Amino acid sequence: MSRSEDGMLTTGDLSSQNARLPQKRPMALILPAAKQPAPRHPIAMPVSQFYSHLDVVGTKATAADIIQEIQMIPRSEALRWLCGLSKGILSERGVMAETQLQWARELLPSEWCDKLEAMMRSDGIDAGRIFHRRVVWFVLQLVVMSCRKAATDMPNKEVAERLGRACFMASDVLSDIESEFENSLSDDVTEWMVAVLVLM
Repeated sequence: MSRSEDGMLTTGDLSSQNARLPQKRPMALILPAAKQPAPRHPIAMPVSQFYSHLDVVGTKATAADIIQEIQMIPRSEALRWLCGLSKGILSERGVMAETQLQWARELLPSEWCDKLEAMMRSDGIDAGRIFHRRVVWFVLQLVVMSCRKAATDMPNKEVAERLGRACFMASDVLSDIESEFENSLSDDVTEWMVAVLVLM
């Protein structure tokens, strides 16, 4: 190893010495099979874990059920309320379990909330969401299609409760859509991307 005239190691010597040192690699996190997430197609990535109407009530909600909940609401009121919920979801506190449960207490039947609270407590730090952006976007589309501008006025509380139930039921529909979408994808990601570019 060469040294400078004053006996100190040169920068080039330090670089060559570091190059010969074994490089540290990040330690892999190995989970038990029961804790590992189910394999998913690389294109179909979920937003987050969420609770569904089927999980809580025991019956699967459909788009027709959601439309029945919302079709009597004046369109302007429904849009105003959904914008407010979307803003809340995007806030810093909107992802917190306490906030989600508080909204549920205000919008959903009490027996649903009791089950949701028990499920969230059981899931601990892995607790999912009750309300999230995707359900708001989905219900928003149904509002535009099915709510009338000249509908009879409705009390604010009833508007909120109907839309709250609709958003919660939408998780069932989105679960089905996500499953169908993932099953329809090719295992070859390159093939899938080429198909998308051709269709654009």
